[in-house]
Amino acid sequence: MTTDSFICGALEGFYGRPWRQDQRLQLFQWLKDWEGMNTYMYAPKDDLYHRSHWREIYPDNILNELKELIQACHKKELKFIYSIAPGLDIT
Repeated sequence: MTTDSFICGALEGFYGRPWRQDQRLQLFQWLKDWEGMNTYMYAPKDDLYHRSHWREIYPDNILNELKELIQACHKKELKFIYSIAPGLDIT
């Protein structure tokens, strides 16, 4: 298995207050510094657009923050994975 195919990193996928932007950027530096870490998955449960409003487009200000995260990951040679949790409105 190559390092390109092995996913190892951090998942922001918990309930409660999502991390602030500066906390995420600090995490990216730590992931870069820790050997073998190559991935960050964005999936905070209290992000409404991740769960209950998953069919809606993010407002520009939040979308710009996500773009900043993606760019920061790429600069640190990390994979950025965006996740949705559409289960709340599926019956």
